[in-house]
Amino acid sequence: LYSIAPSKGNIKMLVIPISFAGSTASGHEDEIVPWNDTRISNLNSYYFGSQNSLAKYYDNASFGVAKVTGMVSPIYENTNTSLSITNIMNDGYYSKLFSLIRNAVEWLYDTRTDVDWSEYDLNDNGCIDNIHLITDYHCTEWGAPLWPHMFSTGMKGTTDRPLPNVYSISGTYFVNDAITAIHEQGHIFDS
Repeated sequence: LYSIAPSKGNIKMLVIPISFAGSTASGHEDEIVPWNDTRISNLNSYYFGSQNSLAKYYDNASFGVAKVTGMVSPIYENTNTSLSITNIMNDGYYSKLFSLIRNAVEWLYDTRTDVDWSEYDLNDNGCIDNIHLITDYHCTEWGAPLWPHMFSTGMKGTTDRPLPNVYSISGTYFVNDAITAIHEQGHIFDS
């Protein structure tokens, strides 16, 4: 299953910051760029701001046909040592990364019960249409599981609790402007 997101209309996007700080950094502490209020604020501007953001870019590029809104969630603190940076980076099948992504989404559903999650599945196929995950790990290994990329987990949930299927992941180091997110979102949209 490979679920491409609708690229027209009112598009909801979910952005989840993920923290490896602590035990799951396991030897990569020097490559952690910790989350703070400024970085979270920048993340909000990066995706949904009125200037130089992903939302503004797609509004302009689509001549007003694509209206991107959404939310930056609270920070997901990864405490599962089997999903440490080292374990994820050494997993050539990405299954550990997919587990991390699912854990973050399930945690968010349990944390934010006030949100109508069906709004993030506009085509009612049980998959979150647009999900971006940003970690506090500064990955420098091109093509590695935590290097900025778009891919599919193959997961499918329900319309009330859609699961991440096609996703984008990046790190705080790449949150200086919206270029990386715009590029990855371009892969996520249908034509």
